[in-house]
Amino acid sequence: MEFKLFYHQKNKNLKNTNELVSFVKEILNSLKNTNDNLTKELTLKKLSDDYDIPIDILKNEINFEKTKEIINNKQYGKERF
Repeated sequence: MEFKLFYHQKNKNLKNTNELVSFVKEILNSLKNTNDNLTKELTLKKLSDDYDIPIDILKNEINFEKTKEIINNKQYGKERF
């Protein structure tokens, strides 16, 4: 995951709010698809510490995106079991 953090922040000005939001969303999007809870927790903690974002906000964003994906899959008959 360290590589993904490095890769996604490349060519971004993370002092710019829009670019920081884009970067964080890219990382969260990668995390929502991993089943490794330790990797998720450590990455969320790093994002939280490095960019002063409350960890609860990051967790809520992952859960929101997962819920949105489930709803979209149900609407289009793509449920995965």
